[in-house]
Amino acid sequence: MSVAPGSLGALLQEIEAANRDDIGRDPSGNVVSLTLRQGWANDYNLTLISGLNSLQRLVLVLSRRAEPTEHGLASLGTLTNLVSLHLSCSGPLQAGFFRAACTLKRLRCLDLYAACPPAAEYKSLTNLQLLAELRVSYCPNFGDEQLSLVTNLTNLRSLELKADALSSEATNLLAGMRTLTNILIKPSAQR
Repeated sequence: MSVAPGSLGALLQEIEAANRDDIGRDPSGNVVSLTLRQGWANDYNLTLISGLNSLQRLVLVLSRRAEPTEHGLASLGTLTNLVSLHLSCSGPLQAGFFRAACTLKRLRCLDLYAACPPAAEYKSLTNLQLLAELRVSYCPNFGDEQLSLVTNLTNLRSLELKADALSSEATNLLAGMRTLTNILIKPSAQR
């Protein structure tokens, strides 16, 4: 799975050969969506794709032992068209990783699927003032306190939570959010 240093083209060819669906292209052939699965989701490859200016959607399937660090994720700050980030992991994210994700201020869609940041890092969500869609699934440390932070996201239109740490009063926190048009909140046990 390793590629020659500095070879974004070789990385893309390797990913496409392994799973054609992991790369989406526009009619001109520019890469607009990319999935980096375990083994490819590392700092080196994130640095390579930081030069992929056409990229709009990135999916990172992380493993707990080989996941990228906050420094690799921070390298994506140069991607001016990146508006959607999906993080999928089988456990807790490394400290600082989610905070680095929230420095990507152009994000309009953020999806956490079993990718649980340290509870204190959810405060970084407030940096994403353009965020219109937020999905948090199977993150046992997402509760009422974290949901209260969401109320600061004034452009949020869609909120989907599959979380068990929310109280029965959690929906009251959202009462003042007039921009929300789609809300789904259910226990994570229901798939």
